[in-house]
Amino acid sequence: MGQTLDYMRKCAESELAAIQNLWADQGYVVTGSVTYRIGPDGTGHYAVTTNLINGLPQDIRAAHLEQMMQSHARGRMM
Repeated sequence: MGQTLDYMRKCAESELAAIQNLWADQGYVVTGSVTYRIGPDGTGHYAVTTNLINGLPQDIRAAHLEQMMQSHARGRMM
């Protein structure tokens, strides 16, 4: 059981690092943490919490967001 929890924690930490690296490449700092939560049914899981709002940094500039969306749309057309 302990090995499974360690693996789940490492996966959650890896996910947090990936999110932070993605936004760091765009010039944003994302803070976050990994916490262990126990649900009403008694099962536990690790949760990744960040300061993102709807998946976007709090201080994202509208022009930068538009540029990212256009770049993403061009990538789909190729």
